[in-house]
Amino acid sequence: MPKPSFGLIQAKLLPQYFKMTSGLSALMLGIHVKLGSSLHRSCNGSADSTYVLRYLLASMTISSLINLFYVGPKTTEIMLSRHQLEAAEKKSCDEPDVSDRMRQLNKQFSKFHGISSGLNLLGFIAPSIFMSLWTGEYGLF
Repeated sequence: MPKPSFGLIQAKLLPQYFKMTSGLSALMLGIHVKLGSSLHRSCNGSADSTYVLRYLLASMTISSLINLFYVGPKTTEIMLSRHQLEAAEKKSCDEPDVSDRMRQLNKQFSKFHGISSGLNLLGFIAPSIFMSLWTGEYGLF
């Protein structure tokens, strides 16, 4: 698949993904805040991890919201600028002799893409830690 086509598909899919992850993690946080103390009492667990679990759920929500409202749109904007410049210059952004403007866009894209990937990774690692703590404290069922 050509890079511009893949980028356009990603530009349509990722906002939906970030909406879903931020909404579901916010829902889990709300449920944990509402039912957390009763969950602890009914499972004979300690309240020590309550705040850790809430911080992890909050970090999932916040990282997805940052991606949804700032980093994702900025990355898409830079990507579209690169596509326009590629068409105007009739050169791929990967070629060694690209213009200074293309080098600047490549650098910006790499920066924002890296930030987005890092936030997404945080959104993956946080639930993994959450599930480990939850399973350790309450068991699987």
